[in-house]
Amino acid sequence: MTLKSSRIILKGNQLVVYRFIDNNKNIFGLRWLCRQFSISPNGHYNYKKNSKREYHKRLAQIFELIKYVYYNNNRVIGYRVMHVFMKRYGYDISNTTMNKELHLCAVVMHSKSVWKVGKKIKYLTIF
Repeated sequence: MTLKSSRIILKGNQLVVYRFIDNNKNIFGLRWLCRQFSISPNGHYNYKKNSKREYHKRLAQIFELIKYVYYNNNRVIGYRVMHVFMKRYGYDISNTTMNKELHLCAVVMHSKSVWKVGKKIKYLTIF
C-alpha cells in the first residue's frame, strides 16, 4: 500500500489509517506509524491540511454543470461547444481539465444510412 505524498485517497481503510495515526502519534510517534502503514509523512500532513478540498469541490460543481448542459442538449454536444457553454456559465477551464480531470471522452454517434434494398442484378456470363 504505497502512496505518493501528494495523493490522498480518503476512501475505505485509508481514512481509518490516517485517523489512527492522528490519534496515536503522541504514543508511538508519527514517523514510526507512517513507516508501519507504508505511508509517507508528507501524505499524512497533506491529509491534515486537506489542501485540495476546494479544488475538488470546484471540479464537482463543474462536472454537475457539464452533465446538466449535456443532457439538455440531447446528448450530442462536443467538447468544443461544451467549452463555450462553460465560459458562458463563468468557468474558464481548459480542454485538458475537461478530458483528464473530469474523465470525459468523446462519444461518436453514427447517423443512420438512408438506403433501400433493391432488386438483385443477375449477371450474364458468356462462355
